[in-house]
Amino acid sequence: MVAALKATGVDGQLFKRALLGSLSWLAANHEEVNRLNVFPVPDGDTGTNMLLTLQSAVEDVKESNAAEVSKIAKLASHGSLMGARGNSGVILSQIFRGFARAVEGKGSLTPAELAAGFEEAANAAYRAVNKPTEGTILTVAREAGRAAATAASNPDATNRWKSRSRRWRLSTSPGCRSWRRRRWRWRCPRVDGVTAPSF
Repeated sequence: MVAALKATGVDGQLFKRALLGSLSWLAANHEEVNRLNVFPVPDGDTGTNMLLTLQSAVEDVKESNAAEVSKIAKLASHGSLMGARGNSGVILSQIFRGFARAVEGKGSLTPAELAAGFEEAANAAYRAVNKPTEGTILTVAREAGRAAATAASNPDATNRWKSRSRRWRLSTSPGCRSWRRRRWRWRCPRVDGVTAPSF
């Protein structure tokens, strides 16, 4: 994935592959996310709601052969909005919406443009929430954007970004205290022949 990014940037089909891989990962790990769900109430459905929302986003993009990243992003945004489940699903749809707006009209993205898209995705999600609370999906989105921007500005930071991204810094979280006690265990399973890609 890193080699592909350096060679051609992120075009529509590469972004589509990333979405398919992300769905594979979440399908295998949504119960783990459910167990982390203690804010605002411990109803244990955050992972499930995110999975259903992401499934809806992927449903809209899976048959598309669009080469432009903006077209795939727009389809994913529409699908996630139409299929958003629960608070976490609605926030995830806003992340997709912000990213789609940030990459509007673009055929492919450089690392810096991809990072800017991630940052705007997080900003859009924060703006959509009346009282943003740290330690939720909002924090994860923001930290991902910041880490991507660091990696884009310094190629040598890529490995540090990957390491940091696997240990989301949510230690100030009122809603994810368990993050303080253990590191997140990342896996990239193959589901339906797709391996979750890493940048």
